[in-house]
Amino acid sequence: MRLISLFMMLILLSAAPAMAQEVTGTVKVIDGNTFELNGTKMRLFGINAPPLEQICKTERKEKEYPCGKLAARALYLLVSGRTVRCLPRHEGGPQPVAAVCYLGRSNINKYMVVQGWALANRAEEPGFIRDEQAAQQVRDGFWKGGRVPPW
Repeated sequence: MRLISLFMMLILLSAAPAMAQEVTGTVKVIDGNTFELNGTKMRLFGINAPPLEQICKTERKEKEYPCGKLAARALYLLVSGRTVRCLPRHEGGPQPVAAVCYLGRSNINKYMVVQGWALANRAEEPGFIRDEQAAQQVRDGFWKGGRVPPW
């Protein structure tokens, strides 16, 4: 009986898909949720940041500001020159690779939402919705403009 159990466990383990390998290193920021890490283009899983060229407007005076560049700058200031650790969530498809990334123990994906420089991608990570609502309430990041830009 023990031999059968061991045999079944070996079959199950061999059929399990390989886990994505952790990737570490310094990054080159592309925009508010994309960067290059060790030659691979990575996208922060579960968030949507404005594209680099996105222009947003304030609510009251309709004053324009470069929210895409500001989101990229926020990510750059966080990770520049520091070692980032990423756990790919989806691989094998076209780049960028979706990943959950950390700076030490801090979740970079969550940080961008909490600081108001990205929205929760509800289809990928509904857990960030509360963080998005909190950033909106305190008017952090692009929420200072008073409304969500249409990207």
